[in-house]
Amino acid sequence: MIQIQRTWEKTAGYKTKFGGVLYILLEIFKLLFPDVLNDVGEKVVKYAIELIMLTGGLDWAWRNRKEVLQWIANIFRTKQKKK
Repeated sequence: MIQIQRTWEKTAGYKTKFGGVLYILLEIFKLLFPDVLNDVGEKVVKYAIELIMLTGGLDWAWRNRKEVLQWIANIFRTKQKKK
C-alpha cells in the first residue's frame, strides 16, 4: 500500500498534462488517418483521456483542499464595510 501511495505521489502534476498531450496526439492522428477510428472507438479513446485528466484534476483538488475550501468560503462570506 505504501508503494502505491508513493507511485501516486510521483504522478502529481503530470496526469492532467499527459492527458492534454494525449488529446492533441489523438487529434493529429485523426487528421493524418481519418478512416482508422470509427465513432465508437474515438469515443472510447476520448473517455479514457478524459478520465486521466479528471483524476489529475481531482488529485490536485485533494492535495490543495484547504486552499480550495478557503477560496469557496471567501466567496460566500460577506465583507464588512470599513467606516
